[in-house]
Amino acid sequence: MNSPYSIIFFQGERSWRCRPFLAVVSLLIMSLQIGILGPLGSASAAAPEEALEAWFPPPLPGWSATGAEVILDDSQITQVQKTYRRKADGAEMVISILSSKVALEPEEKAVIEQMGSRLGAKPFIHQGIKGLLLSADGMSVLKFFLNGAKIEVDLMLDRMDTNPVTAYGRLLDLHGAERLFGK
Repeated sequence: MNSPYSIIFFQGERSWRCRPFLAVVSLLIMSLQIGILGPLGSASAAAPEEALEAWFPPPLPGWSATGAEVILDDSQITQVQKTYRRKADGAEMVISILSSKVALEPEEKAVIEQMGSRLGAKPFIHQGIKGLLLSADGMSVLKFFLNGAKIEVDLMLDRMDTNPVTAYGRLLDLHGAERLFGK
């Protein structure tokens, strides 16, 4: 099911095209975390850079990676990401962690899961934690909610190819993310 509509996000020189659903879900999560649910405390007492870098998986053969970068770290929310690039075709994947003190309400998380299911998202279990895997409209996404949905881990590939997304997903230490960001 291809949507004639898409939304483009820009970050520096990179851009991501995604379905309106994915944009709405991302904006919903950000809105819930930075205001609608009330003030948030410090998300992670700024984990040391070495610990952040060590959490991300090394590049798979045929891939390169940038260093982990803190995109946002303030009293309300923390976001850290690392970008991977496949040398053969330039495919780009971003693995990011978004952390806050306030979790999504169970009903809000259920709405996100139901919307994902309507678009063909499939469950992906890793380390006993259920994630959602979706490949549509030119991109593949794997999403995990951790620590009572206070931590969101996303893997986003700019291609409809779930193989690298699941390969990197299997390398993630989700319990380590909870320890690193679950304060």
